[in-house]
Amino acid sequence: SCARRQGNVGHRQWVHHGVDLGLVGAAERRRDLKVDRNHLVLPLFPRKGALQVHAFFTKHFPDVMPLLPNLLEDWKTHPVSPLVMTRCFPWNDGERVALMGDSAHAIVPFYGQGMNAAFEDGHILYNILKDLRSKKREEDRTSPEVLLAGAEIFANERKPAGYALADLCLEHYHDMASNTASNLYLFRKKVEAMLHYLFPSSFVPIYTLVAFTTTPYHHII
Repeated sequence: SCARRQGNVGHRQWVHHGVDLGLVGAAERRRDLKVDRNHLVLPLFPRKGALQVHAFFTKHFPDVMPLLPNLLEDWKTHPVSPLVMTRCFPWNDGERVALMGDSAHAIVPFYGQGMNAAFEDGHILYNILKDLRSKKREEDRTSPEVLLAGAEIFANERKPAGYALADLCLEHYHDMASNTASNLYLFRKKVEAMLHYLFPSSFVPIYTLVAFTTTPYHHII
């Protein structure tokens, strides 16, 4: 099995508590921050002039301003993209189409699990097809019936995990946006880490289950 993993790039997050927006910066190995690796999350992204942009960042993220020397230029040149999630079914349409990865279960990026989930899709489908082929005679193992049956089994088994991952990502964003300034929340996280250290097989935090195990996403919720 292959465990889900976070990348080697560190992240620092700025959230404006009480407002549904946030700024996520990706740190390079030398620990500085590059503006082209930052992501601003807003419920609505209106067109703003230079003065409005500067005032907006100064108001909501004042400590970030020294790290963004090219803010106005980057604001103008970097495209704006909506964050979307996909919930659809069925994932297979007869002999023509079978959906996997983002086409079946696109998610918002706050858990960093989009690519991991797609790789898991391939791993799970491979095992399903391998199992189906092992039950067939050698001359029938590459028949269309095997592929069709595998696609249908995969869709039915993987759908709950895809939907659950979308819910987990939204919940994690709300944690970042609303809870990280709470001393009680931070204390709870320290307690969770200590319990996991003392009882690693009995107590596993949700984040660890999502990011570093192959536990099905719908079994985590």
